[in-house]
Amino acid sequence: MSDKQFDKKLIEGINPFPYPHPPDRPPFIIGGDSLLSWFARSYRNTKRQEGGTISYFVVGRPGAGKTYFFNHLEYLFYQPNGKQFDGIYAHISLSDQEFPESSVWKELFGGEKGSKQRLATLIPKDKIDSLPIRKDVKENLLKLFGGNLYFSSSEYREIAKEISNLLPEEAVICIALDNVEEYIDARKKDAQSQSLAKTEKESIAYAVDKLMGSIRNMTDPLRKGMVMLAITDEIWPNVEEELRRIGRTKARRAESAENMILGTLSLPQCLQLVHEYMQHWCTKNGLTLPQDQKDCLYSIESKTVSIYPFTPMAIEFAYEMTDKLPGDISCFCSKCIDILSNKGQVEVIKDKLIIEAMRVTAEARKALGWVPNAQRLINEMGPLIQEQSLLEELGKLKHEIRGDKEIGLTHETIVASLNQFVNLMGVEIRATQSVPSCINERKTILPNPLLEIWSFAETKFAVRYVIGDPRFFIPTARLYGDRVDSQPYEEIMSLINSEEATHGLLITLFKLEDRFKLGHIIMDELRNYGTTIQSLDLSEKLENIMAIARARDDKELLARLVDRLGQNPINLRERLMALSQQKRPEFTPSGKYEGPKYTKGE
Repeated sequence: MSDKQFDKKLIEGINPFPYPHPPDRPPFIIGGDSLLSWFARSYRNTKRQEGGTISYFVVGRPGAGKTYFFNHLEYLFYQPNGKQFDGIYAHISLSDQEFPESSVWKELFGGEKGSKQRLATLIPKDKIDSLPIRKDVKENLLKLFGGNLYFSSSEYREIAKEISNLLPEEAVICIALDNVEEYIDARKKDAQSQSLAKTEKESIAYAVDKLMGSIRNMTDPLRKGMVMLAITDEIWPNVEEELRRIGRTKARRAESAENMILGTLSLPQCLQLVHEYMQHWCTKNGLTLPQDQKDCLYSIESKTVSIYPFTPMAIEFAYEMTDKLPGDISCFCSKCIDILSNKGQVEVIKDKLIIEAMRVTAEARKALGWVPNAQRLINEMGPLIQEQSLLEELGKLKHEIRGDKEIGLTHETIVASLNQFVNLMGVEIRATQSVPSCINERKTILPNPLLEIWSFAETKFAVRYVIGDPRFFIPTARLYGDRVDSQPYEEIMSLINSEEATHGLLITLFKLEDRFKLGHIIMDELRNYGTTIQSLDLSEKLENIMAIARARDDKELLARLVDRLGQNPINLRERLMALSQQKRPEFTPSGKYEGPKYTKGE
């Protein structure tokens, strides 16, 4: 069994898969090795030369990991145990607003996530006091290091120029701008509303020109720096075309380097991603990832690792359904954990949970291209997977009740289980009233726990349970402990005669119906009802029916499954509907029975 403390934290704490926003400063990245190599190489080249600032575009589909990559870079710049990059780093999300230059400077020079502390170690305060610079600039620098971040854009540029000159040779200023497509889309609309552009191409040209102009104005004072812009692959070709057109002016320092396009993951990478997410969550919460669930283990590079509570099959299913992007897998896993939290218990993610989570994921991301195809496959595979899961659950529940069955079951327990099944199938149940007997005018049929009125499809059925001892029931030999006497039939007919019901149903369990020994009077009376009174033997179905009562979840689905299981399924609703269509034969009390109805005697 898995650790109870782990399970409790998993459903009550923070979701290990933050979605739609990636985790802050994740210490790992899967599928972005080539991009990391490019960044490290470009960073080294920038350190070696003073050529101003170059902008680079990072391209990928929604969910490909652009934001995640920028968050990971922040970890590499400011990780607690050492540092991979010596400069200062700021990650800013653009929006439909104008270019947020002041916000960039504030995050770069005063960010609480690490840039403020890094800047203080790179530029000692006493070094500022001795600088031969303008007095107002020196005062602003001292204010900045004192915690004041309220400057105009022009003042910030003067401060940035001096900081850039003061930084050590190995330190580079790096700025990551996220969600560039939102900014460009807003500027396109500005151009159209202000009649600055007539065509789509002209509006894109206006937006790109404005973006690159803002970046150039902001970074001109920097001695050496890098600007990275994350943009979706859908809009990138149009932006790239415009960058080539204006390349000799504002965009002359903009590039899209080789290997800067984020793509899909392989299945092993997806499995590794899930493991790293879970391991990262465990580390933050002081927990150990359970290793005892064999269904949740997989091998990578000759090492067996856990992705509890996920099975490799769950991740493979999500991989095949989606576009194979990190964001897709993270979203799927996040929805799975949400489902467990709502249930209040941790289960291994497989079978029906996979389908449920995938369906929720598809609904949450229905605007993406993979959703229609995934929905089709889910609809095809979902019922099969769900039925298999329900059969497994039914088997476990039946095993639990067999011990009770061997020592004997009370009639109350059996009737309660049967009634729950009937209710789940859409039948309403009520107790009976006292009515006169149709056989003996001096006798009254009293309310009985085994005698009920069922309402279904605007028809009322008088229902009588006749229950024997299951210990004397041998299904293979069709042996029963006893036979049905006349009393249940008398009760059913009496209820119909008193207009409590119009049809009757005798339900037998571990009893053998034997109409030929019911007696002459009861048989004659039964003929008056034709086929409006029928019988149903549920002896071999009781285990399944009682299992439903033991289930904690999916009772209605289990009831539907039990209703249609086996070579001779119950088909309760269909059976009741067919019974309701039966009509009583016409007869006269003095007549002689001749087939389906009574006719006048000769």
